Amino acid sequence: MPHLNWFKFNCICTHRVLSALLTALLITVFTQNVRAETETSAITAAAADTASTAVGLAKGLVELNPLGLVGSLAVKVATIAYIDKLPEEDRAQPFGFVSAFWGGAAANNLCWLTGAGPLCFVLGIATGSYLWNSGQEDRTYWASCKSLRSDHPEAPCSRSDKNIHLYPEPVLALAR
Repeated sequence: MPHLNWFKFNCICTHRVLSALLTALLITVFTQNVRAETETSAITAAAADTASTAVGLAKGLVELNPLGLVGSLAVKVATIAYIDKLPEEDRAQPFGFVSAFWGGAAANNLCWLTGAGPLCFVLGIATGSYLWNSGQEDRTYWASCKSLRSDHPEAPCSRSDKNIHLYPEPVLALAR
């Protein structure tokens, strides 16, 4: 029987190490790809949070959101639809907020799946903060665009998920 105990211990340790590595990889990929304050980043964060919550529930973890998985999914869909109806220059701030919030929640969930425990809350907050801070350039661009459009309603501001490195200077130069 000692051989079986060693095997069981070895499998559990290997599983935890692999889970931790997979979590780190997923968080790294997620934070590198979700940078701009766009609908795509919000959808990606919402999907990551929902999927990681579903996996956690399947593994026996408990949902802390009082709305539950289905209720929180409905809120996410409604929130993204609402933000998408805002004027183009007003979307960066709310998309940035929900991307950071849901992205942090996804990182927290993935961490809990590794069995790391309460330190996962810190990882979730750190990931959310990183996502929020990484979108500052986009929020600045759209604030400049909104300011420009207050004097020049037809000002050419463009938003693209493919070209997320937009700077306020070209927009402001058009107003001069």
